[in-house]
Amino acid sequence: ELEEKKSNYQAGTDFEYIARRSLEFLGFKVEEDYKGGAGGLDLFCSKPYPLVCECKAGKLIPSGTVQELIKLGGMHLGAGQFLNSTKLVVGPGNPSTDMLKAAKEWKVSIINAMTLQKLVQLKAKYPGAINLFELKQYLESGEINYKIDEYIEKVEKKISLRSHLVNLIKNYLENTGLDNAGVDSLHGVYFGSNPPQSLKSEEMHEILIELSSPLTGFLGRIKGSDWKSDRFYFLRDLPTH
Repeated sequence: ELEEKKSNYQAGTDFEYIARRSLEFLGFKVEEDYKGGAGGLDLFCSKPYPLVCECKAGKLIPSGTVQELIKLGGMHLGAGQFLNSTKLVVGPGNPSTDMLKAAKEWKVSIINAMTLQKLVQLKAKYPGAINLFELKQYLESGEINYKIDEYIEKVEKKISLRSHLVNLIKNYLENTGLDNAGVDSLHGVYFGSNPPQSLKSEEMHEILIELSSPLTGFLGRIKGSDWKSDRFYFLRDLPTH
């Protein structure tokens, strides 16, 4: 508002549009019938699970935000559907003390705009990285920026491990002059490669299968008679920066 000399209404409308685009990009289906404005829900997502979202563009998320969300949500969705929906407030400001108390009571999650941006950036970099059902488990009551940071860190660790394995196979094949390698050989090399975490052979094989899927295509796979005789080869890098 201050930087661009926008009215409260225009700033709120712009922020709601950004939040809508962000949620759609993450994979939610935002229903047009519940569009914001006076008397309307800011955002209602029907899939992959019901999510009611209130957007607040100001420096402070006001005390009555949860009550407003309950009133509009109950009116538009009905009490049953509203209570069974995940409830989210997004804003760049800090929630008031009363707002935090009400959010705990009504199981409303509060995140700031930067946290939503972090999720969008992760999805933009790794399109398949965010599982919305896994994310739902982190949408606890109250201010949960730290919980979303935990989720992002967990996802980044999984990606880092996979990047490590792709590089391991690439370097191993280059150093040995082989065209492909089996799980036992790769598992032995893995333990001498300063690995990010401990893996059993079976666990490594599961991840190698995932990395050699046509949908990911970082590795190639020559199918053996059983999992131990599968062989893998490098196709393309999985950068983490």
